[in-house]
Amino acid sequence: MSLGLIIAGDSPNENIQTLDFISPAICYGYRKYINSRNIEKHYDLQVTVFSDIYDSPALGLGIGKIKYANYSNLRVKAYTWALVTANVDIDLITRKTNLSIIPVIPIGNY
Repeated sequence: MSLGLIIAGDSPNENIQTLDFISPAICYGYRKYINSRNIEKHYDLQVTVFSDIYDSPALGLGIGKIKYANYSNLRVKAYTWALVTANVDIDLITRKTNLSIIPVIPIGNY
């Protein structure tokens, strides 16, 4: 679950479009792996950039913390989405990567 703000972008002039929106957010989530008792929790700060809300996909980056059992570490993630999020995150110490597909339910006018 992510909670954030949508901030409208500002073009330097009407002929150059830089970005439509930028959205900083705080994210909390957990993951339950099949055939494992561990439940992984993660907390992170993320930012999503909408370069052109009608023609281009949103792109995002995040950095945060992974916690499970007696283990804790930093993680970095990158993602893009339309109605599902394709998410890649990397544990910075073990270098383990995870690719996830996550459903998105936008709340609001966008």
